[in-house]
Amino acid sequence: VNAVEDLAGNAMVNATANFSAEILTSISELRSKPYDGSTIYTLGSEAFLSYQQDFRGQKYIQDATAGIMIDDNTGIITTEYEVGDGISGIRGTLSEFGGMLQFIPVEDPGAATSSGNAIVPVTVTGADLLANFNDYEARLCRLENLSFDAAGVFANGTVYPMSQGETALDFRTTFFDVDYIGSNIPEDELEAIFVIPNERSDSQYITARDN
Repeated sequence: VNAVEDLAGNAMVNATANFSAEILTSISELRSKPYDGSTIYTLGSEAFLSYQQDFRGQKYIQDATAGIMIDDNTGIITTEYEVGDGISGIRGTLSEFGGMLQFIPVEDPGAATSSGNAIVPVTVTGADLLANFNDYEARLCRLENLSFDAAGVFANGTVYPMSQGETALDFRTTFFDVDYIGSNIPEDELEAIFVIPNERSDSQYITARDN
């Protein structure tokens, strides 16, 4: 912070944001860093896009270690990507909203560095997911033998209880532009469901990307 004078000789304060920068090699390392909004982190490794929606420019990326949600409400990222694209050199700060860790971009990372990558889910039990939610947050997961404890049709922004044996889970329609909104809630037990765990101030949820 430097003191300067204007043309009338009045003292003024010229404040310049002092951002430090770190280059990280994995998303798990990124998730371990302070989310103070003042440090710019560069994800030096390639991350893979598992889901995106227009709402707040949100993109979910993951690598072999973890996942994280990019929250781009101001539209910093202008490059268009497809699910399965690899993105390298993403730079941004970290914040948390409602318990959900967010990576806030500070520049457009540019063209995809690869495409057509298979997004491999990690298989997890409901009990393990709930006990270690931050380890799986924003990462594509596979859960087996679940049933919806609700009837009717899916609507946006709604919570639907599910069960896996004795474990209770909450499925929330967090993603607004998905193809199952308005369709019937499955009545039979699902052999498997692929979800992205996400969090709000009121609870922890699982959400499917598509039908």
